[in-house]
Amino acid sequence: TEIVRVNPSRIVSTYVQSPLNWGVHTSAKASITDVSELANKPFAISRYNSGSHLMAYVYGRNKGFELGHDDFNLVQNLDGARHSLRENPEQLFLWEKYTTKPLVDCGEFKIIDHCPTPWPSFVIVVRKEFLLDNEQLVDEVLAIVRKYAEELKSNPEAPLMIAKEYHLQASDAEEWYETVSWELSNDVNEGMLLGVSEVLSDLDILVRPLHNSEVRNRLLRPMAVGV
Repeated sequence: TEIVRVNPSRIVSTYVQSPLNWGVHTSAKASITDVSELANKPFAISRYNSGSHLMAYVYGRNKGFELGHDDFNLVQNLDGARHSLRENPEQLFLWEKYTTKPLVDCGEFKIIDHCPTPWPSFVIVVRKEFLLDNEQLVDEVLAIVRKYAEELKSNPEAPLMIAKEYHLQASDAEEWYETVSWELSNDVNEGMLLGVSEVLSDLDILVRPLHNSEVRNRLLRPMAVGV
């Protein structure tokens, strides 16, 4: 969205191919117990146009209910969401489900549903002027990133390292590890980006979907100086 509007940057590579699995949370004290009870509930979000905001729209659309500006409560971050849900348990909060799993396990949050992103989780973005002047350096950095991603994916000890670092149960870390797929090439799927623009247009975040040429000229890595 920011690149389409004003940010002079380009997407140079997909980083994580697999979708991010968002959990639909509420306070453990909330009366909500089923997906059928979620319509007309406010959503706590970190900020407007953030992942928690966008995925609330995607989730609402998937479930057949519309969300407006007044359906959101700004909470800044995860700690803000914890405070907000203590103050008002009858609201929803979308966040990556493994990050919040310890809060579910300890009984602070409960998870009602899941909503995977309809696109890859992360891309690598470089400011256009830097990319044009340092294309070889960017390629070298991408090669290092891919090397370590490949090493992590092939390391049988990785789930235990992740569990320790992020205070997860070993079984949760193993489950997360098995679902993550890193991009090991420089490919960026144009069709995926067109699909993202269609979703953003449907949600009135973009004025209209992008065309193929706009994806190439405004989002993707320039193939030559001046492009």
